[in-house]
Amino acid sequence: MSILEILLLSLCLSTDAFAVSICIGSSVDSTHKQINAIKAALFFGFFQGIMPIAGWLGASMLNHFLASFNHWIAAGLLLIIGIKMLYEASCQDNKKTAYSLAAFLSLAFATSIDAFAAGVTFGFINVNILIAVIVITITTATLSFFGVLFGSEIGKRFGGKTEIAGGLILIFLSAKILYSALL
Repeated sequence: MSILEILLLSLCLSTDAFAVSICIGSSVDSTHKQINAIKAALFFGFFQGIMPIAGWLGASMLNHFLASFNHWIAAGLLLIIGIKMLYEASCQDNKKTAYSLAAFLSLAFATSIDAFAAGVTFGFINVNILIAVIVITITTATLSFFGVLFGSEIGKRFGGKTEIAGGLILIFLSAKILYSALL
């Protein structure tokens, strides 16, 4: 997997956290945006970085059993994540809630499930896990930070389009894996 593909994947994986960050930014007053932006960057970045490692470790242990069809698993996982993101983009609910540490923890975990599945994919394809995790963590933390800071403006302008774009890119990466494996 090239660095460009890792960057595209990290952008796609971070769209859930970015969308949640936009909602957070649009629902907190201006005096609390900076602290919430820092919390979002730390929590979402950390979870998006740790979950691919967990998925990669699990897949790496099973890779020798699954070597003959691992490309199907990798492509299938990315396809499922992409479809899930498209579905979630069509069902967005922007309820305003309080954002405590517990709320950030649960939101960070929920938005990082896709990163776990991507980590499983990493166990089946040639990828430098350290570079992938660093890129995913930095991308997610950065987008989450700015998502909160500029949440109300971004939400008005783009809505669910960022998550739709992420889902479509993941579906494209799924097709690319299958195309490469079948040729």
